[in-house]
Amino acid sequence: WTDDTGNGKWATWKYTPVYTGTEIPNSIPENGLNYGRRVLINTAGNIAAVSNVRGEVTVYDKAGPALPWVERQTIIAPFISIAGLLDPTPDSYTGDVLAISVDGQWLATGTPRATNVASFYKGTYAPLTVYAVNDVVMNNGTAYQCTVAHTSGGSFDSSKWLKLPYIPVDPDGTNSTLTEQGVISIYRKDVNNIFTLVNTILSPEPQDDELFGSGLAFGDNTLFVSARSNSAGKVYQLDYKTTVEATASYNPVGSSGTTLKISSVSGQIREGMTIVGTGFTKGQVVFQVLDSSTIVLDSAPDSDPSGTFEFTLTRWQYSLSSYVPTEAGDLNYGLEMSISKDSSTLAVSANPGSVYIYRKTNGEYQLSTRLASLTLQYGSSLSISDSGEYVAIGNSKNNSNRGLVEIWKYVTDEYQLDQTIVSNAPAINNHFGSKVSFMNDYKTLVVLSNSGVGFSEVFDKYNQKSYIISAS
Repeated sequence: WTDDTGNGKWATWKYTPVYTGTEIPNSIPENGLNYGRRVLINTAGNIAAVSNVRGEVTVYDKAGPALPWVERQTIIAPFISIAGLLDPTPDSYTGDVLAISVDGQWLATGTPRATNVASFYKGTYAPLTVYAVNDVVMNNGTAYQCTVAHTSGGSFDSSKWLKLPYIPVDPDGTNSTLTEQGVISIYRKDVNNIFTLVNTILSPEPQDDELFGSGLAFGDNTLFVSARSNSAGKVYQLDYKTTVEATASYNPVGSSGTTLKISSVSGQIREGMTIVGTGFTKGQVVFQVLDSSTIVLDSAPDSDPSGTFEFTLTRWQYSLSSYVPTEAGDLNYGLEMSISKDSSTLAVSANPGSVYIYRKTNGEYQLSTRLASLTLQYGSSLSISDSGEYVAIGNSKNNSNRGLVEIWKYVTDEYQLDQTIVSNAPAINNHFGSKVSFMNDYKTLVVLSNSGVGFSEVFDKYNQKSYIISAS
């Protein structure tokens, strides 16, 4: 080795493997299941999501780095979709796109090729109607799923229904007739480490071949959803925020315990809303709306109520912000997406070969630069370091499909090319750069060559020098 002053020294090398493999076996193996079709591990390395061609996503977690993975649950699609007049959309379309938030609290799945999306929604609850198990209805602004097949009576019998934490995918009662419109589902982790469905969402502008859900990326209380479509493409932004949906004044006459009498109601009060105001500091929630002047809460007030109350909902909502390509020739915008751990930087790729990089300024994402190449599918994979300082761009079709990866560094308010990496064993049709992923901020880069057999190479950066091959 050579010291800092250039003096040559003798050294003895001891080989110690850095990476060790761990298998996560399928607990219910089945021929043709393709378990492991998609694998996603969160930033902290303690949650893993594994999908198969049946449209299922199995979730695992672990309590510590040296502890084994524990299978926690298997998620199935909360909607149905039809490929033709009778045939279901292939289950393999579900779970094809996965995302987990940095804090591990949110999981999202994208099914961009879902067609004729439909839930089991049967409209607003009605008396003297035959309901089957799994049928979904709306009652007083809340969704319920039937648990016992029955013919409804004159009033709603809550013992036969399960209250759902989400609105059906078609709340107006009209199932979609669109082809490959796409759909996403969002889940939240509870205290038992179980992800529970929060919402199934369609595009705000659904259309044929939009491919909504092509890409997913969680930011800070933000979810970016790409719809790369077969034309220009678009990226939508959803924000997780609290909004005031209704207000009302306290009426002490008739109020007792969890029963609250109200007057001067503005807006619509619905089950599941949180009440905010004097006497309520523990997040009490509306359990039932009896009539326009009477509601039942899930727990009693903390102190004597008074004055005016607000009724709020905290949920995922579409932002006014959305993103489209600025160049007329760019198509399939949203082909790939990546976001930095600190949510400061977002990258979006488009065909035939461009990458848009956005930087967050005053709470809004502004276009910082557009990087372009003449190579088709430049930006076929993207990864951003924790702070957005480095962006890795895969170019798997470069040089007769040998592929390469470009590393761009943010210097003085602009991104500059820092290094170009090629495979340690380049070959035609290796497609080096099919997938890229930074680890340990930017210090380690993993690159997949999707050559049919497939192999990965690990590169490390030492002391701000160039990336060098560490493992293959």
